Amino acid sequence: MPSAAHTVLFSAFDRHNLGDLLFAHVLARMLALRALLFAGLATRDLRAFGGHRVHAITEIAANDKPVDIIHAGGELLTCDAWEATVMLSPPEHVQSVIAQQSAWEADPLEWSRTHLGRATRAPYVLSKSALPELRIRRIVFHAMGGASLAP
Repeated sequence: MPSAAHTVLFSAFDRHNLGDLLFAHVLARMLALRALLFAGLATRDLRAFGGHRVHAITEIAANDKPVDIIHAGGELLTCDAWEATVMLSPPEHVQSVIAQQSAWEADPLEWSRTHLGRATRAPYVLSKSALPELRIRRIVFHAMGGASLAP
């Protein structure tokens, strides 16, 4: 993983979805003068599909440099741990993860800890306290969606 970048674009562009891949390009263009790292929940290389090389946020947390986190758009506020795991699962495991929905509903934080490595209801939303090993200087939310948030 490159260690020079201090700005991390974090979003669901760790999956093959045109809209999510596009957010990374738009924000990277807006921040053209900065060295950027692209991060998601999983390490993926989506360059062959028009995306970026994406690092797992836990990988970046192992770096000792302070970072600025920019949440780079999408319906991230309402994407829960079960949905994220379904979306990131290899095709041969998707049905198995879908079948675990009741286990997730029974204990979402423990289920998230087991499947995503940290206890969280909204895995694509980072905070300084939720990931203390990541030396976060600033957190920015850019074009974040939460269309199904209840009033």
